[in-house]
Amino acid sequence: TSMDAFNRMEEKVEALEAAAEVSAEMGSVGGNMLPGSSASSLEKEFKALESSDSVDDELQKLKGMLNPGKSPKSSETKGNGNDKVDDELEKLKKNAGL
Repeated sequence: TSMDAFNRMEEKVEALEAAAEVSAEMGSVGGNMLPGSSASSLEKEFKALESSDSVDDELQKLKGMLNPGKSPKSSETKGNGNDKVDDELEKLKKNAGL
C-alpha cells in the first residue's frame, strides 16, 4: 500500500540522516579518521606523545623528591637489562611502519 511505501521511505531518510550525522561528527573530531592515515589526528597525537620526554623527566624528578639520597637519572630506566626487549620493540615498530 501507499502507507507502507511511505514508511519505507521514511526509514530510508532517517537512516541517511543518521549516517550523515555520524560522518559529520567524525569530520569535526579530526578529519580523516581512517587507521594508519597520515592525516589522522590520533596518529599525530600519539607521535607527539612518543617523542616527548617530559613525562619521563617529571617522573624522575618526583622519584628524586621521594628518595633524596639518590640522584634522579633520566637514563635510570635504560640499561637495566632490557636492551633485548628494547631492540625487539624497535624492530616491531619498524616493521609496522611507525
